[in-house]
Amino acid sequence: MRKNLAVLFLALVFMAAGAILAGTAKAALIDNGNNLIYDTALNITWYDPAPTAMTWNTANTWAAGLTVGGTTAGTWTLPTTLPVNGSTYNYNWSYNGSTDYGYNISAPGSAYPGSTASQMAYLFYVELGNEGYYNVNGNVQSGGGLGNTGPLTNLRPDYYWSGSEYAPYTSSAWYFLFADGGQSSVARATSTTTR
Repeated sequence: MRKNLAVLFLALVFMAAGAILAGTAKAALIDNGNNLIYDTALNITWYDPAPTAMTWNTANTWAAGLTVGGTTAGTWTLPTTLPVNGSTYNYNWSYNGSTDYGYNISAPGSAYPGSTASQMAYLFYVELGNEGYYNVNGNVQSGGGLGNTGPLTNLRPDYYWSGSEYAPYTSSAWYFLFADGGQSSVARATSTTTR
C-alpha cells in the first residue's frame, strides 16, 4: 500500500539579515497577501499555495525554481528539520519531544519547548498553538491535531515534506504530519500532495 503524503509547499524564503522586526515582543505570522505569510519568529516567509502531488526530489526542484512575491528562483526551499537537541539527530521514537522522531517536538511542556529545529513542528505547536494527537506521556488527548491554521488558508491535516534528508536512509526524507503533530520519515520517491 502506498502512503499518500502532502508536501508542505509552504515553501520558505529566507529573509535578509536584519529583516526581523525590531522590538517585536511576540512572534507573529503576518499575512502579506498572495499566499505569503511572514514568520517573525523564524524570520522566513511561508508560501501557502493550493496542493499538488510530488515526490521529494520534484518538490525540492519546484521550490528552487519558484519565483513569487518579488523573490527570484533559488531563494525558496522546503522547510528544514534539524536536530531538536541542537547537535545530533536522535532517531528513537518519543512522545515527549526528546527525539526527532515522534510527537511534541518543540511543544510547550516537551523536552525542548520552543525549539525551532523543525520549522514545521514549531509552526504547528508554538505559533499555531495546536496540540499533538498524543500528549508528552503518550496518551491520546482530545482536541489534538490541526485545529488552528492561522492565516494559512491552504494548510491541510496532511503529510508535508521537509527539505532535510533522513540520514540513516538517504533514500528517505523527514516529513511532518499536520493531521496529528507527528514527525517521521518516508521514501523520497513517495508521491505526495504538495503545498
